[in-house]
Amino acid sequence: MPIYEYQCTECGKKVQRLQPVGEDSSGDSCESCGKGVLKKVFSLFATKDAGTGIDSCTPGGSSPFS
Repeated sequence: MPIYEYQCTECGKKVQRLQPVGEDSSGDSCESCGKGVLKKVFSLFATKDAGTGIDSCTPGGSSPFS
């Protein structure tokens, strides 16, 4: 199950939710302030290089985009 990241339109707090593909929490109210609406945001992800075990998002790490 993937982890999705949402941000409140009112207070700006970000929350992460583990949820099935296709289920959407956009439009739910913020659990922190109760005023805002949650909007899905793009988030970064990290991977491990199978050969070296180095994180691709760390300085000096290998990246398929380099």
